[in-house]
Amino acid sequence: YPLDAKVEPGARAKKFTTADDDILRELALTYSEHYPDMHSGHGCSSKTPTQFPSGVTNGAGWRELPYSLQDYAYLDLNILTITPHIHCCHYVSEAELPKLYKDNEPSLLAMLDKTRQAVKGDISDKLRTPLRNSYLAIHGRNTIINVTKDYGSFYRVLPQGRYKLIAHAPGYSSVIKEVAVGPEVKTSALFSLNKFVTNYKYHKPGEIEGLLGELSKHCSDVMRLYTIGKTVDERLIHVVELSDNPGIHEPGEPEFKYVAGVHGNERVGPEMLLLLVRYLCMNYGSDDIVTKLVNTTRIHILPMLNVDGATKAREGDCTSEIGHPNANGVDLDDFYPGKFNTKKSQPETSAIINWLDSHQFVLSATLHGGTLLATYPFDSSQTPSNHGEADDAIFQHLASGYAKVHPTMHYGQPSCPGLAVNDKFPKGIAPGSKWKSKISSMKDYNYMQKNCFEVSIYLGCCKFPYANTLQNFWAVNKKPLIYYMYQVHRGIKGFVMDENNKPLPGATIKITGLVHTVRSGKDGDYWRLLTAGLYQVTASAEHYEKVTKEVRVADALKATVVSFRLAKGKPIPKKSMLFFGMKHLPLIAIACLIGIIVALTLFGLVRFLRRHERRKDFAKRNGRNAYKDEYEREVALKSFNSKALLRNEYSDDSEEDELEEYVVQGRSYRKS
Repeated sequence: YPLDAKVEPGARAKKFTTADDDILRELALTYSEHYPDMHSGHGCSSKTPTQFPSGVTNGAGWRELPYSLQDYAYLDLNILTITPHIHCCHYVSEAELPKLYKDNEPSLLAMLDKTRQAVKGDISDKLRTPLRNSYLAIHGRNTIINVTKDYGSFYRVLPQGRYKLIAHAPGYSSVIKEVAVGPEVKTSALFSLNKFVTNYKYHKPGEIEGLLGELSKHCSDVMRLYTIGKTVDERLIHVVELSDNPGIHEPGEPEFKYVAGVHGNERVGPEMLLLLVRYLCMNYGSDDIVTKLVNTTRIHILPMLNVDGATKAREGDCTSEIGHPNANGVDLDDFYPGKFNTKKSQPETSAIINWLDSHQFVLSATLHGGTLLATYPFDSSQTPSNHGEADDAIFQHLASGYAKVHPTMHYGQPSCPGLAVNDKFPKGIAPGSKWKSKISSMKDYNYMQKNCFEVSIYLGCCKFPYANTLQNFWAVNKKPLIYYMYQVHRGIKGFVMDENNKPLPGATIKITGLVHTVRSGKDGDYWRLLTAGLYQVTASAEHYEKVTKEVRVADALKATVVSFRLAKGKPIPKKSMLFFGMKHLPLIAIACLIGIIVALTLFGLVRFLRRHERRKDFAKRNGRNAYKDEYEREVALKSFNSKALLRNEYSDDSEEDELEEYVVQGRSYRKS
C-alpha cells in the first residue's frame, strides 16, 4: 500500500507514511487475510524467515519507486489504492489460472465489501446547487478530500469509528458534521453551506435593532428578540435568544448568556456578539457543532447594554473615558447590590438584576476592551476570600479555556501601550481584583447572589479600534466564543424531587469542602459547574431530609447527571423548643402571669388617678387647708371611737342616728 516513495513529493513530504496509513493498511490486511497463505508473511519461499508481518507492507518497505501508480492515485486523485502481489511467478501457466482465481476470489469479494465501510455525500449551497470547488477535511486525520466533480459529491472509505467532517468552499461558511462509520452500511452526510458575505463595520445603536430583527425573521424557528428594559435616555436594551424552543425554559437544559457594551466606548465586544448571532443563526441545521449547541442550550446574547454611552464614543479612541459611563455618569460594571455597596441603582443595572431573577443562568461572560485577558471573581478585594478560593479551580478552568483557544491571549503578555506595557498574566488569566478592583461588579454579583458563574473577557488593548481591524478580531475570537459556551455542560446537573416525584424548587445543592451553594429552579432542575474529581454532593430542602451522594465528575463537556429524591422530614413535636429554650406550656403560663401583672398595674394606676382627681376637686371646693382639716377630723374620729369602745359607751344597737358634733378649727361636722 502507499507510499512507494520514501519521501512524499513537494509539500506533502512526511517520510513514507500518510495520514491514511491506518485505512490503507486495513485494506491490505483485508486482502491478505482472505488469501490462503499470503497472511503468513513468508513471501515466495516457506523456507525463508518472515519478511512481511501479516503479509502486508507499504511499497517503500519492499521496493522503493519514485512515483508509482498507486502513489499517484492516492496523492493526486484521492483514490485509496493497494497493490496485491498474487503469485511469485510473473507469468503463470494457463493450467494454474483456475486455482489462482479460486485462491484470490475471497480476497477480491472482501475488498468489494470493504467499500461499504465509508462516508458519502455532497456539498452544495442553500439552493442545492453543487459547490464544485469545495473540499472535505477529516478532523484529526490531516486528510483533505477535494470535491472536483460537477455534482459536488464525495465518497471515502474510512476505518470504523466516529469522525468530524468539515466541509469548506471559498466564500461560504464552513460546516461541521459528526458521523459514525460502520462495517456494512455507507454513511451519508449532506452538507449545505451558507454564502457568507460579511461587512465588517460598526453598527450604530439604532442599526442593531434592525439587524437583529432581520436575523430573527430568517431564523424564526430558533431565534427570538426581546427587551429587558430601558436606559437612562429611554433607549431599549435588546437581547437575542437562540434555542430549539425559543421563549421556553426546557427542564434540565442550562441557560447561558453573553453581555457586551457594558462600557459604551468598548465597541469590539458588541460587534463580536452580532457576528456570533449571525453565525449561529446561519449555520443551525447544517453545522453539527452549532446545531448541537443550540439544541442543548438556551443561549441569551445582549450585544449592547450601555446604549447611551455608545452614542458618545469615537472610533479610533483607544484609551479615553468618553462614552465609558452611562448617561448619569455611572460605571455600569460597578453598581450592583452587595455588602459593600450602598449606591442607588441605575436603570441599566436594574434591568440586569431583573433579568437574572427571571432566568436560571448557569454560565456567563462579559466582553470588554482595554487589555488582552480573561478575569474571574473576585473583582473586589473586600469580598471574603474564603468564599471564592474553593471555586478558583473551576473559574481558572473556564477563563483559561477561552485563553487557550485564543491564538495569543494564553501568552499572558498583552503589551498594551502606556503604563500597562509590562503587564504579565500567567496563562492569560487573573482574578479581577488583580486587574482593576471594583467594589460591586456584575461578575461578583452573578456569582455571590445568583447561580451564575461569570468571567470577563478583554478582547484587546484598544477600546474602540478602527473598523478595518474587526475581521481579524472575529477570526481570533470565533472559536473561543463557541468553545466557552460549551463549558456550560461541565460538572453536574440533575433534578431534586419529593417522594411523589414532584419538583422541589429552591432546594440547596452543597458540595462538601466548597462554600458556594446553588439552588434548584422551579422545575427542580439544577446545575453545578465543577472540574474533574470526586465530590460529596448534598441536596437539602426545608421540611425534607437531606440526601448526600458521592459523585465522580469526568473532564468532559458532558455534565454528570446526579438527581435526588428527598423524603419528608419528621414533624416537629407539639412540645418542641419554641423560644429561648422554653416549651409551649411554660410559655403560656408566663404570658398569663405577665398579663395579670400588667392588668393589676393598670387597674391600680387608674384608681390612683381617679383618687388624685377627687382630691383636686375636694381641694378646689374647700380651700387650701382642706386636706389637713380632713386628716385631723379622721384622727379625732378614730380616737373617739376607740375610747367609746373601751368605756362601753358606744353601741351598734341604737335605733336612731346618733348626732355628734365636733369642732375642728372652727368648722362643724355631723356624723350619722
